[in-house]
Amino acid sequence: MAGKIVTLGNAYSFDHIQSGDWDPGEAPYVLEVLSFCRDWLSGEEKYSLKTSGSTGKPKSIEINRSKMTKSAEMTGEFLQIGVNANLLCCLNTSMIAGKMMLVRGMEWDAKVYLVPPSSNLPPHLDVQAFDLVAMVPMQMEKALQIGSNAPFIHDSKNFLIGGAPSSDVLRSKLRQWPGNFFQTFGMTETVSHIAMADLKSKGPLLYKTLPGVKIDTDAHGRLCISSPTGINPVIFTNDIVEIISENEFIWKGRTDFVINSGGFKILIEELEAEIERVWQGKNPYPNFFIEKAADDLLGEKVVLILEGGVTQKQLRHLLSLLKANLHPYKMPKEVLQVDNFILTPSGKVNRAKTTEKLRS
Repeated sequence: MAGKIVTLGNAYSFDHIQSGDWDPGEAPYVLEVLSFCRDWLSGEEKYSLKTSGSTGKPKSIEINRSKMTKSAEMTGEFLQIGVNANLLCCLNTSMIAGKMMLVRGMEWDAKVYLVPPSSNLPPHLDVQAFDLVAMVPMQMEKALQIGSNAPFIHDSKNFLIGGAPSSDVLRSKLRQWPGNFFQTFGMTETVSHIAMADLKSKGPLLYKTLPGVKIDTDAHGRLCISSPTGINPVIFTNDIVEIISENEFIWKGRTDFVINSGGFKILIEELEAEIERVWQGKNPYPNFFIEKAADDLLGEKVVLILEGGVTQKQLRHLLSLLKANLHPYKMPKEVLQVDNFILTPSGKVNRAKTTEKLRS
């Protein structure tokens, strides 16, 4: 096998990994990666992973090797990635997205360049051109801000960006670069993504399913997925979608992310996108997300949570822009600020813990 795992200090061929021949002084996350790869290369059939809550409460599930192999095959077919590929993994490899980058590397006999998962990525690498890069939106935003990353962004072919929605601002920036940038849609229960959307397109993101995936909706508009990679014949999600064709859909939001304010139902993700469009280009604005809280009059109210210090003058300006552009029911009835958002292991904003921190 010509493939290998390349860390910031060492390179391990798959043959050496299978024999357990590696530096015991490697960072813990690297040792965890090498241990998983050894199990995979030795033919381990089942793996335990935690879900993120796309289909219900987070839980541990067991995934068969055959499902992971099929997922790698489907992604390779969709992206037309050939032999001797260079892959960059800067995700948490204990989660399904990061884990599948390792599986793709081993199944494709590729070189997987492994860097620690953080928001400031990527660090300086000897290789600048990658056939496939997996990142979360925050990492992509940071990478674009650092001038020395220009060769890496310019010369790499395919970027998978997932774990959270990409902003309109990020999408507009990506249109300036030549590579393929895809927003992914998937979950642990489908063994990583089952659909991708072109982030350089304009208008609502149109997700196209991978080969072999079938989609439908239930009576409430929630997405149902039948995939060769699914842990069940049909996966029932909490995601509200609009089916465009048998292999295309537009994602609207989640049923558990709805605010019922005075009988007016507000999808949180749609409102966040709407706020971003209002603020975009008019003023440097802080990171934010929307939460809900109980309200005596409305039942539930919209709460705007901001990251970092925002002066009262800045806040008045931001809110005046919203008041001029949003339906009154969508206007935040409460604004809270926190120094830093708490993140999940996969790099998403942990809304619940951040809100809990504010309320404590």
